[in-house]
Amino acid sequence: MSKKVSLVARMGAGIKAFGAGFGAGISTFQPYEGAGFSRKRPVIYGAHARDSRLDLNEATRTELLKLARHMYRNVGLIKGAVDSIATYSIGPGLRPQYRGTDQEFGRLCEEYWRDMVAPSPEVTGRMTWTDMLLTLSRSIDVDGDVFVVMTEKGKLQIVEGHRVCEGDDYGTADGVFLGKLGEPTAYLIQTGELYRKLGADTVIHLMELERPDQIRGGSSLARALNHVRDLKMLGEFEKDALKLQGSIAAVITTDQGDELAGQGGFFGTVQAQDSGEATIAREEITSSATIPRLAPGEKIEMVGPNRPHAGFEPFAKFLIRDVAMGLGLPVEFVYDPASVGGAGMRFIVAKAQRRFEQRQRLLIDRFCNRAWRYFIGGAIANGDLPAVEDYAKVTWQTPKSLTVDAGREAQQAREDYKAGLSSLQDYFGELGLDWEEQVRQIAKEREFIASIGTVTP
Repeated sequence: MSKKVSLVARMGAGIKAFGAGFGAGISTFQPYEGAGFSRKRPVIYGAHARDSRLDLNEATRTELLKLARHMYRNVGLIKGAVDSIATYSIGPGLRPQYRGTDQEFGRLCEEYWRDMVAPSPEVTGRMTWTDMLLTLSRSIDVDGDVFVVMTEKGKLQIVEGHRVCEGDDYGTADGVFLGKLGEPTAYLIQTGELYRKLGADTVIHLMELERPDQIRGGSSLARALNHVRDLKMLGEFEKDALKLQGSIAAVITTDQGDELAGQGGFFGTVQAQDSGEATIAREEITSSATIPRLAPGEKIEMVGPNRPHAGFEPFAKFLIRDVAMGLGLPVEFVYDPASVGGAGMRFIVAKAQRRFEQRQRLLIDRFCNRAWRYFIGGAIANGDLPAVEDYAKVTWQTPKSLTVDAGREAQQAREDYKAGLSSLQDYFGELGLDWEEQVRQIAKEREFIASIGTVTP
């Protein structure tokens, strides 16, 4: 039986570790310089060696979630990057393809999915299957995690991350009930002022794991939130400076100062002119062909706007890098793709495609396969589909792969197929198409052409 470590013992261990780090820093024989204390660098108080549930507790996760949602709503760069992952990973939707032995059953269940499931898979009726996948992908990046409840009504229900939380005296780890081995056994979901406990077998929890013991997901934007806030503020400062410069067409300077400055208008006033008025404000001397009469020693200097300065964009790109890398995307894919050449762009696109495939695999393995078993299994139980043993055998057709050289790659794919180095499934799969559907369609077209006596191309 494990013995609980007392608070005094934990504090003593912390003091001992800090002392060891301090001594290591001033030791000549410290093998890892990064582990040593240095007076040249501040102490990082947030660095801990402990369970992820302590690092990412409910308060920290909720604060990250709030800030990330705000940035997604208000910063186009953030929305564009997050939406790019969803758009290129899901495209027109992930389509199921039955891979069991009963082909007639496969045709029936694919038709059932297309006609009954895909148009309205969730309880509110507001989303199609594709809409649902896009929403889940965005929530994974912005909120950190998202939950899908398999309801008894035969529909799915999306629960956002902020609604799964610790209630008073429920004994959860950030809304998750854990078993003896750390496995989720149930989730606590808040609905208004009430809480309900749902078993883990009815809830699909989607997040990108970063640590083996991770219970909840943190926003992918966490690494860049401070950078985005600073960039937003700096952009506002630059705009204010540019507007101020743009609002001042010219200034009147004098060697000895203007005795009338501050007595009227932004620049003060000038003596009477041919306008017929006693005095006029100097900023009003802006009409066409006006020649102001200047006092001795005064001169007019035109103001040319010089904001934003030349170093602003490189510095902004430096901050944007954290946004892109935190989301797993190359920075050039998110911002300024024209800065790289042809070969570099192929590398950028290939790297981004790996990220999209990673998201596809997460959604397929952890959500789509369970959704298939939920809907098709329910249809079999209700008598809408015949019962077969291998009904759960399914693959998912992903959208066409991203490329910058479609012609060259299409030609290479055709050559590989002719040489027997690839299959029709590989060939049509790269185009985001179901090879069986395409083969049947080609055969149908050839049969129709033959029936009307037209020469086959």
